[in-house]
Amino acid sequence: SPNGARVATGGDDDTVRAWDRATGTPVTPPLAHPEAVVRLAFAPDLPWLATATSRGTVRAWDLTTGDPLTPALPAGG
Repeated sequence: SPNGARVATGGDDDTVRAWDRATGTPVTPPLAHPEAVVRLAFAPDLPWLATATSRGTVRAWDLTTGDPLTPALPAGG
């Protein structure tokens, strides 16, 4: 994350995981996706994470709750 407090990973298991960097404790349950996650981006001023999958599905997440902020959308949509 921009302030270095959180770390997020995504991969072939179709999930994103976010942790507190200092403790290693998960900050949300695994965030489920329809396919492999290949891109992650933290919002600069909010506890939000954007994700993109290998087939172009994009989504935004609230890392305080683990809830999606958007439906799964095709890239460009």
